[in-house]
Amino acid sequence: MKIFLILILLSTVIFNSGCCLNKCRDNSENIISRVPKLDEPINVKTLYVWRDGGSLGFVVNDSTGKNISFMVDGRIKSTTIGYVFLNTTHTSRAKGIMLPLFGKEECQLMNYLSSWLYSNYDEKTLDALFKSPDLKKMSKKDFKAFHITRLLKYRQKWKLTINKKENIYK
Repeated sequence: MKIFLILILLSTVIFNSGCCLNKCRDNSENIISRVPKLDEPINVKTLYVWRDGGSLGFVVNDSTGKNISFMVDGRIKSTTIGYVFLNTTHTSRAKGIMLPLFGKEECQLMNYLSSWLYSNYDEKTLDALFKSPDLKKMSKKDFKAFHITRLLKYRQKWKLTINKKENIYK
């Protein structure tokens, strides 16, 4: 009986963990989040692309004008590569709060980016944009969409390979 209960518990934990490209799943609603709730529609107000190996900074706001700033560390030799920092858009991270990797708060931020992406683009347009990018000729909106699509795809791949210690930001 004990083994049966342990198997049920393990299968529940495994089934409920994980983020995907469109939506992150996290059933831990009782955890207090440091990420404010934003009301739809979401707007990616600003995107910073840093020349340090791939760090991205974001300022995102909602229909009421509430702002959230965060960054994803993409510095090549960083010990925090891939981590998301709240309340900062630059790799100096002076005021940034490092969020747990693939945790509830990070999923919430990735869902905001995904919400903006899919409210502005369909899958076919995103695929075309991602497969043949001409960054110099892109509009600001397409430039944001390209980098957000790339980020979400890499985060999904990285989560699947994190146990192998592979660096997908090469």
